[in-house]
Amino acid sequence: MKNSFVFLSVCLCLLFNAPAFGKEEYHWPPKDGEHVITLLGPIYEAGRETKVPLFKALEQAMTAIVENQQTHLPEFYQQHIAGMNHQLFRPGYSNDEEWGSIKSLSSKAEDYDSERIAGILESSEYRKPGLEMAIRMQPLSNQNPDSVNLEGYRFVLQPSGKGQAEWFTEEVRMKGREAGDAFRKALVWLLAKPFTQAQKSFVLESEKVPLWKGKNTAGTLEFADKKFTADAEPIRKETAKACVQTRFCPEIKMEGDEFVLVSNFTDAQTICRKFGRELIDKDTLLRLSMIEEGSNLLDKENGAAWHSGEEMGYFKEHYGHKEFIQAETGAVWCRLAKQETSPSFTEHPANYLIDRTGLSLSVYQSVYISGTDRTDKYWRFGKSMVVSKRDQDSEKAKIQKFWILDNALAQDVQEKTVIDISTLPRQSSIYVERNTMDFVFQCRPEVTCDSFEQSVPVNRIGYFFSGGFFGPSYGFGFIQNNVDYGKYNDKAKFGTVALLNLYIDTKFELPLELLPGFRWSLLGRLDWINLTQTVSNTPDGDSGKEKKASASILQLIAGAKLSYMLGPVELFGGAMANTGGSEDYSKSGVNSDVYESSGTTYYKVYFEKVTIKSGVAPLIGVAFKW
Repeated sequence: MKNSFVFLSVCLCLLFNAPAFGKEEYHWPPKDGEHVITLLGPIYEAGRETKVPLFKALEQAMTAIVENQQTHLPEFYQQHIAGMNHQLFRPGYSNDEEWGSIKSLSSKAEDYDSERIAGILESSEYRKPGLEMAIRMQPLSNQNPDSVNLEGYRFVLQPSGKGQAEWFTEEVRMKGREAGDAFRKALVWLLAKPFTQAQKSFVLESEKVPLWKGKNTAGTLEFADKKFTADAEPIRKETAKACVQTRFCPEIKMEGDEFVLVSNFTDAQTICRKFGRELIDKDTLLRLSMIEEGSNLLDKENGAAWHSGEEMGYFKEHYGHKEFIQAETGAVWCRLAKQETSPSFTEHPANYLIDRTGLSLSVYQSVYISGTDRTDKYWRFGKSMVVSKRDQDSEKAKIQKFWILDNALAQDVQEKTVIDISTLPRQSSIYVERNTMDFVFQCRPEVTCDSFEQSVPVNRIGYFFSGGFFGPSYGFGFIQNNVDYGKYNDKAKFGTVALLNLYIDTKFELPLELLPGFRWSLLGRLDWINLTQTVSNTPDGDSGKEKKASASILQLIAGAKLSYMLGPVELFGGAMANTGGSEDYSKSGVNSDVYESSGTTYYKVYFEKVTIKSGVAPLIGVAFKW
């Protein structure tokens, strides 16, 4: 039980104190306040090197920095270190052996292997974790040189015992400068200067990037590989300031909080070249802006950065394509000046559906944009989608906008594809519709009957033909009136009533643009209505001996309807207003006397007059269009 308690206590202690065992790795330059910096040197390989006056000046410069850190070190550097010390070089000691081993690796500075240098230095059992810089002044042939070269190593030993090293050479200009000041600034710059970073490999999963090339040309930029390289991050402001303060960089007007922002291309280029690198190109900036790691760094300063084309800005999405937008200041992001395979750009073909937002379509390079011979407002996309032509994009001259009117779900009209665009055909239709009219039948005064009024269902069958898909159309048709007169025609005693309606009409139809598939139209009709009643009949049913009385009425009809298209089928509803009219029945050939015989039965005219009342009635129907 006691052992269990002890074990539990240890586990809890480790849990709550875990950060103490997972310290952040050391960096060059330092990023926190736990580093101890050791300056080693000046190193010499022959005793005569120490006799040179500049050797002593270099030694004094190292001592001055350590003893007067607040005077010589940048403020950010002072905040990120725990202290400094200066260790003199002594022949025959471990430092001498390490230096000799490092120098034996190669005769050329550019061939020094950083990993082998780190392996030599981290193997010492006496070296403590921290940062170390060893400095040597290369031998001089002139006692008053215009410049001298410093060389040495910078080494970071982690608490884990693993190290990271870098060999450096740095030219120090001496002409017109006090030697101690020149050396101090050179040493401060070497302390503040980051390691020459091995280029980081980034990955953009897509090898094809939709892009605006210039203001109006859109297409696809295709890269040879998903991977690309650049520095791990933009140049930090503190590093750029140290470069200026030590006179290794000219005076630069800079902004920014974490990363340096400059408004001059020369300044941006100068900063990169001080690190032996070049500004990233435009294609690299594009890809960095499209991956999370790169965009997060760019977003800290509104995403704007310089590229080698002497422009600064950021990439913004427009119609699903990246477009370069210029800015006033930009970050400085560098890379090694190695060449990658240039990407290839392919412009989108004509009639490329570049974007769809709801019912709005944007077509790139529509073949009808530039043609002055086509002024059509309405077009067909694919096999069935009907659209209306809107305005061109205010910024992109090659983009024409359209609005979907019919068949918004057409499967052959897809974004980021070439679509078929054609003019709308002429259209015809056959339809059946139904409404009501109020009829009034008036009896002759001498006949005992009741005049009656009836709301009569009216079925119309018509045909429309038009010169275009929308606009005016013309037609004609027939009407069936279903008058219920049976109760007034007792066993054919008073004859029958028949109605026949013919009409001609015109229609003006347009789409209801807010709702795809819906249309509105206005109607105008001229109706001819002929009503007959039988006034003479024979018992044997010989229709050739019948006599009839008739009445004809002309009236005007106006209407409005709302339609919905289901493919070729149109469903519609609306209202019709008729002027009405009245007419007396003709008495031609009719005997007014009443008599009966075994051969023929005679009836006098039962109805004297018929009236169609004016009014407004609802309308419903269905049509088939082709």
